Amino acid sequence: MNLNRVPVRQWKHREFEGVDPWAGGRPVRWSIVTFRIVAEWAVSRTVQDQQMVRSESNGIPKKYAIGLYGETTGRYRILPSALARVWREGRVPDHDLPGLLYQEETALRRKNDTPGPLSGWALSQALAIGATALAIFGYYLYMLTLSSEGLRG
Repeated sequence: MNLNRVPVRQWKHREFEGVDPWAGGRPVRWSIVTFRIVAEWAVSRTVQDQQMVRSESNGIPKKYAIGLYGETTGRYRILPSALARVWREGRVPDHDLPGLLYQEETALRRKNDTPGPLSGWALSQALAIGATALAIFGYYLYMLTLSSEGLRG
């Protein structure tokens, strides 16, 4: 069974005018959209919910993920939970969301370009430990075979 979780669009909460930082600051009409995050196998069984709160409110229940939709690109982007939380609290206005999300994505791309924990020296150490463990296990099996032959003979 596939346990991947995917977003399922629920409703368009409201719209606002802003700029698209992914398109060089071009003006665009944005929509704030809600999603339910469900197991991939459950997508076809997921019922689309009706809008649960007035569009003027940021009080969308936490069971829903918050996303943005840019009309010019036709692309959905889901907000990280921390950004969705401060938006729900009213500490971030709608028109700031695209820029903040763009900054977060840029920081993640830079972070993802750095070597992981098992690169360079750490990788060579992990391989050496694995080879040593394999050699010890092989020696153990060899000694076990010798001792069992000695008992038979």
